[in-house]
Amino acid sequence: MLSSPADLLSALAARTRAYDFTVWFWGDAIAVDGLLEAADLIGDEESADHCLRFYRTWLQAPKGWVDHLTPGRGLLWCYDRTGEQAFLERAVSLATWLTDTVPHTDSGQPLYRPDLPPYRHVVWVDTIYHEPSFFARLGQLTGDERWFDAAVEICRTHLDVLRRDDSPILGHSYDTGARLLRGYGWGRGNGWAVFGLADLLGL
Repeated sequence: MLSSPADLLSALAARTRAYDFTVWFWGDAIAVDGLLEAADLIGDEESADHCLRFYRTWLQAPKGWVDHLTPGRGLLWCYDRTGEQAFLERAVSLATWLTDTVPHTDSGQPLYRPDLPPYRHVVWVDTIYHEPSFFARLGQLTGDERWFDAAVEICRTHLDVLRRDDSPILGHSYDTGARLLRGYGWGRGNGWAVFGLADLLGL
């Protein structure tokens, strides 16, 4: 039986470490953030080492469209923890790619999967979790105001299309080509958005 919150967190971290982060996917950012918080809160070095191993492998890989799912705040945690300049350099490169290379709609929404025809015009609620806090933390570390602006822009452009005029509840995704809001009221996605906005405000 788990006797304390620290025991519970340790058990959850151990279970999460069974997951493979070789290729970034939806949900990875919140899992990585949880592991790194376990490292900070209870001194769980196994979780820190687990994340560092995957990040160091990722540093050597070329960028691909799945990299829009990179847990960016965790990448900056690696820089804070180790002082290795490669983590900060890759974070700046990632942020620049997200803002300058990824295609955007006329209204500013990023279209992260132009390589997949069913999703080439789609934006997702999940992005509100992992990107704004990444951009803002990068702004803090570099002193570059551009990244604070990018954090606000991600929130604005996503909220513009994912919510209805009469409700703060968000949809799962919005197809900017067909102008269709899908998955309205998806609980987990709304939770991720709230969590991401709280992380942003907490920086």
